Amino acid sequence: MPRVLDGPEALKQVRGAGDAAASAMPKLTRLVGGNALLFSAVGVSYSMSKCIAEGMVGDRHPLCSAAGGVAAGVALGIHSKNLTVLMGAAAGLGLCSLAADFNGPALLQDPARYLERSSGLRAPK
Repeated sequence: MPRVLDGPEALKQVRGAGDAAASAMPKLTRLVGGNALLFSAVGVSYSMSKCIAEGMVGDRHPLCSAAGGVAAGVALGIHSKNLTVLMGAAAGLGLCSLAADFNGPALLQDPARYLERSSGLRAPK
């Protein structure tokens, strides 16, 4: 027959579980905060590199998006502290950004509706 806890023994067990949860909480905030900082740094590096490349070229071009993707991959690789991850992430994100920007509206089912909803503009005719 299982032992039933009541009185002070049950209270000690409940307090012990609460203490374990409270001790794990700083680890959770560090994990969430660390990932939030990592992905905000990736987004900032992508945007900044793309804008700098567009400023240097003087026009919007798919290669500018590729430069932003490479910078985002480098940011991820620096976080992992592994050269092969850095090179793979930079190449992969650069190629994905290039393909997405080059194909652009072809990736969508209804490009005119997307343009109207996202920017409030009508598609050029």
